Amino acid sequence: MMKYSPSHWALLRSKRERAIEIIEEKGIKQLEPVVYGSVARGDVDQHSDIDIAVLRPNILWLDRLTGHHKFIVQATPSSTPKAYISLDSAELEVISFPLSELSSKEYEFFAFGGRWTTRI
Repeated sequence: MMKYSPSHWALLRSKRERAIEIIEEKGIKQLEPVVYGSVARGDVDQHSDIDIAVLRPNILWLDRLTGHHKFIVQATPSSTPKAYISLDSAELEVISFPLSELSSKEYEFFAFGGRWTTRI
């Protein structure tokens, strides 16, 4: 069983609050974004990034959203390409969008790797 210190819980709370701020600032709440990775699982450290994903394609939002830079990633030849909007140069705060429908295995990735749905 893992035991976390009060400072760990404070850091997790801070990262999750920042994720909610990003969702509100970027106006993407209606797209039902999820937070995934260490911030969702709770195993954060000072260097943990904040990964936010919109799980349904919505190309129109790519033009609307601003950030430091945008890029496209296709993890494997058979995976759905995803557009990423990095809000900072170090890619510590990132929003991703699939460019087409995700496969069932790709949806499972978010459940397996940690998925947190904000309640804002």
